[in-house]
Amino acid sequence: MRIRFARSSLGLEIADHAVKLVRLVKDRKQSFRIKTQHVVPMPEQAIVDGKIMQPDVVAGKLVELAKKANATGKRVQLLVPGSVVMVRYLKLPDLPMKKLGKVLQFELADNIRLPFDDPQYDFVKLPGTSNAATSAPEDGVPMCDILLAAASKAIIRQYADLTEQAGMKPAALEIKGLALYRLLRHRGIRSDHGALLAVDMSPASAELCIYKSGGLRMSRNVSLETSADPAPGRGGFGASGASDALAQVAAAGRIDPLETLYDNLAQEIDRFVAFYRYTLNQRDDVIAEVLLCGDMEQPEAAAESLRERLSYSLRLLGEEGELPAKRGSYSLSPQTCVAVGLALRGLGL
Repeated sequence: MRIRFARSSLGLEIADHAVKLVRLVKDRKQSFRIKTQHVVPMPEQAIVDGKIMQPDVVAGKLVELAKKANATGKRVQLLVPGSVVMVRYLKLPDLPMKKLGKVLQFELADNIRLPFDDPQYDFVKLPGTSNAATSAPEDGVPMCDILLAAASKAIIRQYADLTEQAGMKPAALEIKGLALYRLLRHRGIRSDHGALLAVDMSPASAELCIYKSGGLRMSRNVSLETSADPAPGRGGFGASGASDALAQVAAAGRIDPLETLYDNLAQEIDRFVAFYRYTLNQRDDVIAEVLLCGDMEQPEAAAESLRERLSYSLRLLGEEGELPAKRGSYSLSPQTCVAVGLALRGLGL
């Protein structure tokens, strides 16, 4: 039976700081154009680290977004925030997907502990491998690499319920790493000489994703806030009141909060790459390019600041020339890259 995909699709991202909705329309050349895109700011503390603290406020913003985008009654591809998702990479026997699912179910029951009382999970088989040793047969059985994504069923249900309360219908759930990969793949952004590192930046955190050999190889959600507890009698910012302390110091003219943010992000990127190379036995891998997107007041300035701090080539996704607008449509924006990647799923692209 042939699967028929829609001619248009909606991608919905619910984040701590904003809700975003993008509508894509497929054209005759198996490409797409951005028909509409809407961003509604989210009040502070309504969502904290992916956890919905004020459901009524979030529901109101989703209703506002649905009305602006004329999305009431429409199916949407919904993002599960990286801060509430556990992503693990496993090696299992290379079996058909149905049998592989049963093996994974057994592993989760007996050998793999998930940090949720009520987990909901999904998995994909990763294509290829960058290290021949990791795919060698074990006891004569060929092995494959698996990406496992799991989250609390209660949190996922809350996101889906609030979306439905706003009059939209969740068609599928997706993690950010796969949504961004779908966008990169469709735009032909790839590297034959190393790995790609995507960085989706927000005011207080970032999602870091490494892609190699046609798939997502590693992802991590990192905080960009200064939260290290100071030693007794020494200066520093604790997790409690860190933002207020940082603002007071900035007001005194001693530091620039944005510069501190970029410093933190550059350090997290270096740690992330080091973990990928040495802990996951990818010592010979190089980062061919860093791809930056997300919520930044001045995207070009953010890209330039990170170029000064990193030793890798860096490209700003959505900059001028990247998926330019067609008549009656929008150009790709750094702010809505994830939502575009989500909507691509509904188009089958």
